[in-house]
Amino acid sequence: MSAKHKAGGDLPNGSGDAIRGSFDGPYIDPECTAELNAALNASFNAMNGPDFRERLLEAAALVRDWPTCVEWLRECGDTRARELADRTYDMAADLLVAAAVQLGWNASALAFVLDTARRDAWRPRLPGKLSLSCRSAAAMAADIAARAAAVDRLASERRGAGEATTAGETDDVLKLWNQLGDRQRDCLRVLAERKAIDADSRMTAEQLAPAVLGKGGQPEALKVPLADLAARGLVESKSGRGGGCWLSECGRALLAAADGDPGAGEATARPAAG
Repeated sequence: MSAKHKAGGDLPNGSGDAIRGSFDGPYIDPECTAELNAALNASFNAMNGPDFRERLLEAAALVRDWPTCVEWLRECGDTRARELADRTYDMAADLLVAAAVQLGWNASALAFVLDTARRDAWRPRLPGKLSLSCRSAAAMAADIAARAAAVDRLASERRGAGEATTAGETDDVLKLWNQLGDRQRDCLRVLAERKAIDADSRMTAEQLAPAVLGKGGQPEALKVPLADLAARGLVESKSGRGGGCWLSECGRALLAAADGDPGAGEATARPAAG
């Protein structure tokens, strides 16, 4: 196997070592599918690691190097590597969208750019020429990664707000419930109704969409609301393909408190799913 180490363009803390390269040539020989799978596995595992900042940096590196990764995948034609790459990109996108929610950025716009960049990378292009969406996705991901410490702090603060529900602090519970949008409240109620309370009973966005939005509801419309619920500690989730979300202990406590408090706002009537 031949490997080309590129000196420039590194993110802080050595992130992205599993998948590295500038856009003029691959870091991993595309013929070495075993090596490509190993690199993707390393990136996927890094995004499941215990250090939130390192996970975010790895996600940004994956998005930055995605066009190069696609070139390798196109040349090697390995189906398993393609599936693993898609699953890894899913996880990176989920992490970055969740971080955007914490920062108060337009998470819907980021999700759109990430999805567009994912598709555009597969379109034919001249060597060294990237689509606008790929350049934008890389820049936005790097910008979020540079704020990893702030995202980590904000996430801790919001999780703390969610944990207040277990202490029976009525005013805090009411304030938190009324901060949620209708779709977020409906998501919590559907998870409770379907008894999605642990990883084994988790629901995907595809399963939630018709129950929350009605027949024909698009899962993409729930991506940001669910990311915000996860940021608040009200749902837990498993990223990537085969993933999903379920009510956390704090989410169950919030629902119980809101249902017993006349000051809690009601979610709108959900459209029929049938």
